[in-house]
Amino acid sequence: MSDCSGYTSDLEGGRLRTRAIVINGSGEAGKDSFVESAIRHLALLGYSASNHSSVDLVKEAAAVLGWDGAKNEKGRQFLSDLKDLSTSRYAGPMNYMSGLIKGLGHDFMFFHIREPQEIARFLEVNSGSLSLLVSRPGVQGFGNHADQNVAKHPYDFSIENAGTLADLDEKARVFVQELTGGILRAPRRVVLNRQKDCELEELRRLEQEIAYHGARSDIECFCASKAVSREPLLWWYDITTAGPVVEEGEWVTMAVRYLEMRGLLLRNPENPNQVRPLDA
Repeated sequence: MSDCSGYTSDLEGGRLRTRAIVINGSGEAGKDSFVESAIRHLALLGYSASNHSSVDLVKEAAAVLGWDGAKNEKGRQFLSDLKDLSTSRYAGPMNYMSGLIKGLGHDFMFFHIREPQEIARFLEVNSGSLSLLVSRPGVQGFGNHADQNVAKHPYDFSIENAGTLADLDEKARVFVQELTGGILRAPRRVVLNRQKDCELEELRRLEQEIAYHGARSDIECFCASKAVSREPLLWWYDITTAGPVVEEGEWVTMAVRYLEMRGLLLRNPENPNQVRPLDA
């Protein structure tokens, strides 16, 4: 496992150097769910992070060429073939990802790359980057070579998605602790211009606001409600009714935990399973 310590003091050109993380795994292994959780935990520590794919532009081109957006075997094979063509002729995916790193410059940037040779090239070009494999028992992937060759790279980290969504979220939390040492984002030790500092503060505020509205939306969308007042209009949401999809119940559980930690959730004294999100 790579040494992630000391990252918060790693300055380049007067700012924290972006650390890129390559993530891979067979189709439906849970890669996006893991990254979403990791980004949320990084935000709680004050770090900016974003999620990207080496096939972002390939998907746009594929849509123009007739792809219907379905991620079935046929669609995935089409994307794989189109990416191979872009890579071999113009190094399109690699140039796209390098441009994102230079243009966005977030503290952590996750990049989904499927092919082992492309992962190795990315890690060589972007020194200090890490690689992460997400696997899920029983998931065999699809028939394209990207899925077939997933295991042919020596990853720095390996995450097995064998439990619930909440279990995966906990693994993402532990991963972030390993990545940052659990250290809050260190204050800048160099003088930055005021505009840059204001932009960073605005980004943190927006990330916190997005997390709040996402948690509130999960509770209000997935739980049965009961009006308790007309003037003003107030509702209780029964968290035991979340579902019927298992993942919906898990998201509600995490949403309740997040809002309670921020002091933005009220429980019904007569029935603790009835809750009401408070205005931020």
